[in-house]
Amino acid sequence: MKIEYEEINGLLYPKLALSPQKEIHLTRFGRKRLQYLKQYRPIIYTNLLTSDESMNIYKDRYEANGI
Repeated sequence: MKIEYEEINGLLYPKLALSPQKEIHLTRFGRKRLQYLKQYRPIIYTNLLTSDESMNIYKDRYEANGI
């Protein structure tokens, strides 16, 4: 994979783009869980947000349990 760079004021910056993200609607308990992770487990919360796959698994888990 080749990364392209853009020169701005003599410095090279990588041209990075995120893949489009789907909007996820969580229930009350799903939102509380994310709030807990954000406050008490920041590393897990950050990993969850930066990984598309993890967020989809998390959403599917709550939908399957009817929560």
